[in-house]
Amino acid sequence: MISAILFDLDETLLDNDIHRFLPAYLQSLGEFMASRLDPSRLTDALMAGTQAMLRNDDPEITLQQAFDVVFFSMVGLDRASLGSEFDRFYREGYPLLKDLTRPVETAARAVECAFARRWKVVVATNPLFPMAAMDRRLEWAGIDPTGTPFDLVTSYETMHFAKPRPEYVAEVLGRIVAQPAEAVFVGNDPSEDIAPARALGLASYRVRGEKESAAETASGEGSMPQLAASLAVENGDPGIFLPSETSPCALPALLAGHLGALLYFFSLSTWPSCPAEEGWGPVEIACHLRDVEREITQPRLLKMVAEDNPYLPAVESDQWAEERNYRSQNGPEALQEFTRARKETIARLRGLSPADWRRPGRHALFGPTTLAEQAQFSARHDLLHIEQLQGALAVCGQ
Repeated sequence: MISAILFDLDETLLDNDIHRFLPAYLQSLGEFMASRLDPSRLTDALMAGTQAMLRNDDPEITLQQAFDVVFFSMVGLDRASLGSEFDRFYREGYPLLKDLTRPVETAARAVECAFARRWKVVVATNPLFPMAAMDRRLEWAGIDPTGTPFDLVTSYETMHFAKPRPEYVAEVLGRIVAQPAEAVFVGNDPSEDIAPARALGLASYRVRGEKESAAETASGEGSMPQLAASLAVENGDPGIFLPSETSPCALPALLAGHLGALLYFFSLSTWPSCPAEEGWGPVEIACHLRDVEREITQPRLLKMVAEDNPYLPAVESDQWAEERNYRSQNGPEALQEFTRARKETIARLRGLSPADWRRPGRHALFGPTTLAEQAQFSARHDLLHIEQLQGALAVCGQ
């Protein structure tokens, strides 16, 4: 059952031809910053910083951090001296670009209908800009960014991956605690939006361009008015999405995206130990993730890669919290070790073939299993503890 919908922004919710918008944006920013930077130097640094974001595959580095390293080194300044100028541009200069865009017919209605279905709703735009730019573009699309209760609007401040990496979609799912089979991606670009989403196992709907012939429409494609009308049918199956197909080769990307989501939520913690009656706090969760990755997930997956149909014993790990006195341990160090272990796991699994993912094993509780199924169990385990971490942060007032 679909319970989450991810909307692309440009050319999906907002008519915004990037070939017109980008040159105007660069010119406007160059003129705005002319007293501080040569426009051509600024443009070169912006494009290099953007490429750094697109290349980033490290879940420990936000896109803003990847951008800053390249951009500010090229212009010979730092964010402390120039950041306020960028903030002022997005308040004063960026809004003047509105006339280059126009709302997409019924796009706001489609969003409203998704909320009416009580789905989780995400603006899954390529997070190469700050949130201020995303807010302006939502306004231009006829959607109130402050009054609309989106579960997530992606931006470069908090995301670690960009399109078309499937890790981007995986990180979004981690942030909203949704499994791939529970989500649908709505976008216009087959390679930037649809392909990475489908690789992870999401259903999809490609918003067809105005110039495309209706006769060319394939399954899971159509206009935005058609999508809005279908979503408006109360409690009915939209029936217009292209059903999901799982590609096990994308599982390392799913685990990497979940790591990015976990690191985001842990970044919100000041590492308190919540009262015992409230359950685990961030410290216990970090320690649990570390030990499960090191002692269960990683050995089990590697055993299945190396051996033919191995036996996989069941392990009861919840009791470790008391046995190993997690609450007295160093939370940030535990998180750092979990991150290191998870990145090792991902590196070992990347490049496996579809046949490799079908390698069998015998689990003590679940019986016959495959490498892909065990990796999927690990991904679901991530979501359980992301949700637990969200609850712990709320209890601790963070």
